[in-house]
Amino acid sequence: MLKIGKTKLKNILLFLIIIASGSAFLKLSEEILSKESIVGIDQAVANWIYTLRSPFLNDVMKVITSLGSVWAVLGILVVLAFVLYFLKK
Repeated sequence: MLKIGKTKLKNILLFLIIIASGSAFLKLSEEILSKESIVGIDQAVANWIYTLRSPFLNDVMKVITSLGSVWAVLGILVVLAFVLYFLKK
């Protein structure tokens, strides 16, 4: 039986994940640029989300959106760095 070390196996798995992700990204890019089937799916999902609209969910989504701002991400990273630092101690 072929023996492969854990590190080599992890590297092979990582390589395959990168290749699969790149392939999926390229396929999705191609469909978006050619405006094929993805537009229909996108429109159906958008219409479904519009049916869920309410003032409360609008506020929730605004908070979620603000978490992607530079200052929010920076704050989250600083907190995470402290947590990881103290967990390692």
